[in-house]
Amino acid sequence: MYRLLASCLLVVSAHAAAAQQIPRVRIGIIGHPGPVSVDSLATEVTIAAPRGVTFRALAQVLAELKVPVDTRDSTRGIIGVMSVPRMRTFGTGRISKYLNCGSGMTGLNADNWRVYVTALAFVEAADSATTTLRLAMIGGAQDVAGSSTDPVACGSTGSFESLVIERLKARIASPIG
Repeated sequence: MYRLLASCLLVVSAHAAAAQQIPRVRIGIIGHPGPVSVDSLATEVTIAAPRGVTFRALAQVLAELKVPVDTRDSTRGIIGVMSVPRMRTFGTGRISKYLNCGSGMTGLNADNWRVYVTALAFVEAADSATTTLRLAMIGGAQDVAGSSTDPVACGSTGSFESLVIERLKARIASPIG
């Protein structure tokens, strides 16, 4: 009887712990050998605002930066772009400012190749007055000159994440607009 009760409690507590875990976001990105856990690459910062305020302000910041948001789930706290092909620019800046895709004879691959950009934000309530924000950017690039060159993985320089965090904090500090 006690073993059955202990087993039931173990299953219930394991289920409760699993329900509190952050949803994993694994996607296939060109140039990477397998699915990438985007959420594990994220830069984490604490925002001095409730989760709902942070999510709305973040959506406004991404719109200002001309990020083509294709994922917006306020319930799960995820907003951003899963994968969008771009040449030379992403949002309001050069891709090479945000992603390092290596270089070749023509210069930086991020400025000359087709880059598939993934940029996601994960918004979680730390408590009723603060939010944990995690931002991740990653990509993959393919030479547009032909298929003889293998695609390459692109890693974040951290500039996009810093820009979004800076603008988000400024927007929350003065919420006009």
